[in-house]
Amino acid sequence: MVFLSADYRLRIAIPGRGRLRDGVEKLLSVAGIDLPPPGDRTLVSEDERTRYQLQSVRARDIIGLVKSGSADIGITGRDIVMEYGNGAVSELMELDFGKCSLCIAVPEGSTVTDPSQLPDGVRVATMFPNITGKFFEQIGRRVQIVPVSGTTEAAPMIGIADAISDIVETGTTLRSNGLRSLCVVAKSTAVVVTGESTLERRREEIDEFLCLVRSVQDARSKRYLMVNVPSGSEIEVRRLLRGMEGPTFMRISGRDDFFALHAVVESGELNALIPGLKALGCTGILVSRIERLVA
Repeated sequence: MVFLSADYRLRIAIPGRGRLRDGVEKLLSVAGIDLPPPGDRTLVSEDERTRYQLQSVRARDIIGLVKSGSADIGITGRDIVMEYGNGAVSELMELDFGKCSLCIAVPEGSTVTDPSQLPDGVRVATMFPNITGKFFEQIGRRVQIVPVSGTTEAAPMIGIADAISDIVETGTTLRSNGLRSLCVVAKSTAVVVTGESTLERRREEIDEFLCLVRSVQDARSKRYLMVNVPSGSEIEVRRLLRGMEGPTFMRISGRDDFFALHAVVESGELNALIPGLKALGCTGILVSRIERLVA
């Protein structure tokens, strides 16, 4: 990694820390884009091989960078886009990590079972005042929004709020702080975003990056299957592989009793598929991960 030169392909704003960072690192690493090593405090760097500039910032600051054109694209959470986007950024692609929900929660001892039962004037602590405020307006409740910058779950315990609106992944943090969820306000996942003017100016480079990311994401649920199939079993094997992507049959040099089959299969279907192949006399079954898959 080196400091930025003038010759870059795209400026990409990514979370410098937090719940999305690990997912971004894994995605870009498999895509062949180098990030600064763990512990490196460099905030703006460039992968000199791919010429992508990487801006490591707070997830919520990514929206401002994309809006202003200081970053061509950004990877952040949909919840952040909903809170700070104000319609000024466009979502280009949904990613397969960072899944969570924005939920309304109350103390375990509360008798309230639905947000509509909260009395007018109730205090709701949140890091998402815009989304939360709109939600309560829609259900006809006049609440007092208490903006906080972190540790939202502690707000009822320390007496600054009666309920909270916060991001929930597994619900463990809520339960450990004596809270329970009433409802889901919004669902979120990691997304790729850009500004309208940037999309017009840099469509080719952005499409190239999205293709790269999509090839990694599409490959995650797939496996490459190689197997030796007895001659004469083609029809039965094709029946087993019905719906699989592009099975290829090849002759094995010096063998007339077997041919080789290669196919891309869904990882979740392998456990049911392999016993069927073995029952047909197939041998040499090999399953491997796929790093990228370009349709």
